[in-house]
Amino acid sequence: MRACRTTGEERKSSPALRRWWQQSLAALLMLLLCPAWSLAGDQSKKKGTPKPIPAAKLVWPPPPQRPRVRYVGEITGVEQFQGQQKKRSWMDRVAGVKETNAQTYLLKPYGVAADSRGRVYVADAANRLVFVFDQTNKKVEYRGHRASHRRLR
Repeated sequence: MRACRTTGEERKSSPALRRWWQQSLAALLMLLLCPAWSLAGDQSKKKGTPKPIPAAKLVWPPPPQRPRVRYVGEITGVEQFQGQQKKRSWMDRVAGVKETNAQTYLLKPYGVAADSRGRVYVADAANRLVFVFDQTNKKVEYRGHRASHRRLR
């Protein structure tokens, strides 16, 4: 009996052939599993996602307890209350005329309170101001010193 020896060329092609089989097997598994994944996705849709609760019915604590907090709306910022600002003309820009009403934006809201007149008070730690959002008159007032940003020592 003779021992069978492989040539150098056959040894070189062996890892390449093994890699080809591995890649083919991985591709075949992917093709077989794709329909299963798509069916699983369809069944999760059939189970249904919960319907969103209308904003008018959002209360805390939830029933059967007596609700103490009710969602009435959201305030996204100062620009929601101030409306459109007057545009600066190109001559003002060329001449370097600065805007007289620089807006102060909420940077770090810290606390929120409301009163019986529909005003919402928001304390801003970064600006060191209290923003007063008046929803009935659609305006914003500030409590504190807007210009002063020096820290107390």
